[in-house]
Amino acid sequence: MAIPSTEEFLVQVAGLSKQMSNYARRSLFDPKEAEDVLADVVLAAWSERNAFQAGSNFKSWMYRILLNKIYATNRRYVLAAKASKRIAREEKRGMESDATPNDSEYSDEMKRALARLNEAEREAFLLLSLVGLSYAEISQVTNAPVTTVITRLGRARSKLKACLRGEVGTQKGE
Repeated sequence: MAIPSTEEFLVQVAGLSKQMSNYARRSLFDPKEAEDVLADVVLAAWSERNAFQAGSNFKSWMYRILLNKIYATNRRYVLAAKASKRIAREEKRGMESDATPNDSEYSDEMKRALARLNEAEREAFLLLSLVGLSYAEISQVTNAPVTTVITRLGRARSKLKACLRGEVGTQKGE
């Protein structure tokens, strides 16, 4: 496919929007940011549409942009959380608080299980199960060889099964 026309671009983006939205909500530390991230993805793709290579997979290209935006957003979230914790620790000396931000957002069993996966495993698992990408498409999106994708998926499945059966410890990545 050559550089998409405005109409082709909008049609293809519309066809991917629900899947991309689901993926973003499940991949972001703060799911409420999904709409903003998706808007950024569409704007970035539109402004860089000349970089789209003829013959490339539009879906993989869009997911690569989405992953980059998710990484950046999650990095900002982690940095803000660290700063907030530091400030809270300083202010909290002598004050008690057992609640942590977003306790309720991560209460469901599957979210806890997914949180125990490392980022690469979670990414591959969600791209396969939620988005429905093939191994080859996941390979393109993540810039990893297909064999690495297969390995990550195997590890993710094993860890998820063990976690859902209650067979793992409390450390992330076990």
